[in-house]
Amino acid sequence: YHGSGQEWLLQTGEMRSLWLLTVLVVGAVARPRGYGWGYHNSGGDDTCNEEDAAAAKEQSQTIDALTHKLFALSDQVDSMPSPQKAHNAIEELDHELDQLDGKLCVPYKEFSCLTDAHKCISSLLMCDGHDDCGNGNDEADSHCKISSSAIGSKWHGERIYDHCTQRKPSTMELHITDIHTVPFFKSRPQLEARLLIEHHDKNADSWSNLKLTGYWNAAERAIMLGAPESDGLGITCHFHGTDRQMCVGHVVRERTFEPCAEFIFHRQ
Repeated sequence: YHGSGQEWLLQTGEMRSLWLLTVLVVGAVARPRGYGWGYHNSGGDDTCNEEDAAAAKEQSQTIDALTHKLFALSDQVDSMPSPQKAHNAIEELDHELDQLDGKLCVPYKEFSCLTDAHKCISSLLMCDGHDDCGNGNDEADSHCKISSSAIGSKWHGERIYDHCTQRKPSTMELHITDIHTVPFFKSRPQLEARLLIEHHDKNADSWSNLKLTGYWNAAERAIMLGAPESDGLGITCHFHGTDRQMCVGHVVRERTFEPCAEFIFHRQ
C-alpha cells in the first residue's frame, strides 16, 4: 500500500463498516419467523406443520454455513491487496444471503443488480455496453470479461454425485476449443468444447469423446453446454468469486436446468 497512514485508516474503517453491515444482514435473515427457533408448546398439542419445521431447519443450516463463510472472510479482509477486492468478496456473500431471504431473480433468465430495491433485469441485457442496473453491475468485468486464454484450456472434473448419467464416470475432461462473440449479441459469447469420458466396469472399458456447443451466461457466470446426445443432459459450470481456475459443474436436464449430477472442475 502506498499512501498516508490516515488514508489507510480510512480505508480499513470503511472495510470494517462494510463487514459489520454484512453481519447485520445475517442477523436479519436469521431472525425467528412464526413461532421462532425457541418455541415450545407446554400443553403438548403442537400442531406445527412438519414441512415448515423441516424448511426452517434447512434454512438454519444454510445460514450457519454462510455465517461460517463470513467469519472466514473476516480473517482475510486485512490481508487483501485492495479494499475493492474485499468489497467484491463481501458482495458475493451478500448476494447469497439475498437469495436465502427469498429475494430471488428468475434463475438463468434474470440477473440480480444487488441494489437495495433488489432490482432484476433480463440476462440478455448483460454486457451490452449499457448500464441497465444503474450501478454498473451488469457490465462488470467479473461477469462480462472472458479471457482469450480460455481457448484451448483443459479442465479436470471429479464426481461428487451422479443420479442420471448412463456411464457413471468418476472423472471427466472438458476441453474448451473455441470462444467467439457475435457483435450484435454480446451477452452470449458462443463456446465450443469437447468432453472426454472414461467408463470402466467389470465387463469392459470404454472412452467417449463428445462435441458440445453452448455459451457463456454472464448473469450466472457459468458455462452452459447443450446436450451432446439424445438423453437431453447438458452441462453447466459455475464460477464463484474471482476464482477462474475452478468451477462447480452440473449435469442438468436441458429443458428445466434441474441438476442430477455434480462434478468439481479444476483447470489443468
